Amino acid sequence: MSKLIITLIMITSFTAVVGQRIKVACVGNSVTYGYGLPNPATDAYPAQLQKLLGDTFDVRNFGRNGATLMHGSGTTYRLQSECKRALAFAPDYVVIDLGMNDVDPMNWTPNDTAFTRDYRELIDAFRRVNPRCRIWICHMTPIAYDYPNYFHGLRERYAMIRQKIADVARETGASLIDLREPFRHRLDLLFDGLHPNAEGARLLAATIGEALTGRHGGLRMPAMYTDHMVLQRDRPIKIEGTADAGETVTVRIADRTHSAQAAADGRWLVTLDAMPAATGLTLEVATPKRKLRFDDVAVGDVWLCSGQSNMAYPTDSVVPAERAVLRAFAKTLPAVRLFLMQPSRIPFAEEWEAPMLDSLNRLEYFLPARWEQCDDSTVGHFSAIAMVFAKRIQETENVPIGLILNAVDGSPLEAWIDRETLEADGPEMLSDFASNVLIHPWVRSRTAFNLRRATSNRQRHPYAPTYLFETGVWPLAQLPVRGVLWYQGESNAHDAAGYARFFPLLVSSWRRCFSDATLPFYFVQISTTEKPDWGRFRDMQRRLPECVPACYMAISSDRGDSIDIHFPHKIDVGERLARQALYHSYGHTDVIADGPIVERAVQHDGRVTIYFRSAADLITSDRQPVRTVELADAEGPFYPATAEIIEDRLSAYSPHVPRPHRVRYGWASFNRANLTNGAGLPASTFSVDVEQEGKP
Repeated sequence: MSKLIITLIMITSFTAVVGQRIKVACVGNSVTYGYGLPNPATDAYPAQLQKLLGDTFDVRNFGRNGATLMHGSGTTYRLQSECKRALAFAPDYVVIDLGMNDVDPMNWTPNDTAFTRDYRELIDAFRRVNPRCRIWICHMTPIAYDYPNYFHGLRERYAMIRQKIADVARETGASLIDLREPFRHRLDLLFDGLHPNAEGARLLAATIGEALTGRHGGLRMPAMYTDHMVLQRDRPIKIEGTADAGETVTVRIADRTHSAQAAADGRWLVTLDAMPAATGLTLEVATPKRKLRFDDVAVGDVWLCSGQSNMAYPTDSVVPAERAVLRAFAKTLPAVRLFLMQPSRIPFAEEWEAPMLDSLNRLEYFLPARWEQCDDSTVGHFSAIAMVFAKRIQETENVPIGLILNAVDGSPLEAWIDRETLEADGPEMLSDFASNVLIHPWVRSRTAFNLRRATSNRQRHPYAPTYLFETGVWPLAQLPVRGVLWYQGESNAHDAAGYARFFPLLVSSWRRCFSDATLPFYFVQISTTEKPDWGRFRDMQRRLPECVPACYMAISSDRGDSIDIHFPHKIDVGERLARQALYHSYGHTDVIADGPIVERAVQHDGRVTIYFRSAADLITSDRQPVRTVELADAEGPFYPATAEIIEDRLSAYSPHVPRPHRVRYGWASFNRANLTNGAGLPASTFSVDVEQEGKP
């Protein structure tokens, strides 16, 4: 018999006795006690739990500030008066949340068996005073990364104890409540980086109350489940949501019916066999108490379109000729569905008022969204680049396309990476935001402007590290995608080396989020404009596909504008992303996906020959001489060079550089570089060393 069924039987038996209340003992440390709250007697989580459970239950707080689990380490809970009173209470339910103070180096006992041994002893003590009692033990609430010494041993000991708590649950048959999960993206509720504030205490009470009763709000589905949605074709389809513990959930689509039982935490998952492309389906999800129906569901390819303003740039803002093309496509009512995650506020130069600041902390940055059909009424507000991409893919593949757009104007890379990744591989990105040189000065200043009215030092902002991952990516993890279209970099262009380090972390974090180790990333190289050192940044981006598997680049430099990074010509960029996807994701090897890609440069008698791949029919876009090639000797500086096309390579020469050691192309932040291949695809900015002829 499952633990869940046993729990429900016990609830029934306890309440069947007239006048008998179910006694609940909340055992723990300062988190249970309510340290730092205005009035722990009314604000701590046990008091909040009493309000939630009602008069059928008698909930009491036996928390002790500073309590440890292990004997011989600090204030051992087993030896405190709170423990004696809890045992004398002979509770029916026991909720234990201990271990946080054992993480402290002053309390830690480096004995691999002490923690589990002492935890078992505490559990056994409660079972002796009431053999019928039910025990829940808790994974600890999190420690914020800015808590003192977090990166000097606390994080590692926290992870170790977390594993030991899971071992204790398994060995003793106690149920396990994960108190870290509800705070995963709500570290702002830890007022000192460790202890929950009053809102955090309410969140604890709700989480524990659901675990004790099995009531999780009935059948619920993630927000991206709506009419007109698109499910990913040709791979197992995972349908998941929450329901009350033990409820049977039945999923029906097309001729398939599958069922699952909601676990103790309310979660359930049904995995359907892969389906081919289709439209006009109905998805039904039902429990005995509730039925949800989603109409006009399609099975096709889902693409997540993300980044900053050039990805968000809407169809109605492109040049008239391009807008006409996209609107004409929309009027055909193509099998393209749009899921627009619209930010509630773009971070313009303005002070945000209290309601906006509060919604940010609650992770309510994106407005509620629904899947919509692509038509003349919806296309105008959606990403022009994404629409061009969908148009080309659908015309070639003839399958439904789902586009999810969550791009945010001005957003920096670090805002899109999950906290666990940054804690492990980039903790310096999480340090003091206001003075962190890794973060673009413009990003820091705009954030400070928006937060002038903030009253908490833990106030969230869309540009802060991890925030957009938490609000814009994590909620999508339950809907598998075919790939990612990424256009971002302008808000990190001050630090090419930093971007080269953190972009692979972003890719790996998203791939973990979507449980797809080879999830393709198609990104756009930033354009040309009069900003400092953008040539170096573009050259760094050129090299990213060499170090990140299944990562491919489209070029926009020939569409740039000298004074506006939001160039209004998007069709070419969307087409280039589609070419990359058609070649790499859809297997159309006849499609030319890249412009000329520099491979090497060799010097002979002062003249440099530059070799490329994907350079068939090498030509200039305006049929003028090749521009923006420069040479330098071992000492520098660079001088303009005369370059001519010889078949599929360049020959470059400068009388000022008789012994070239370096050649670069399209290096100025804004330039009129004009080298393309026969397919009209431009060459990227590059800077490479020059080999000496005859030397390896």
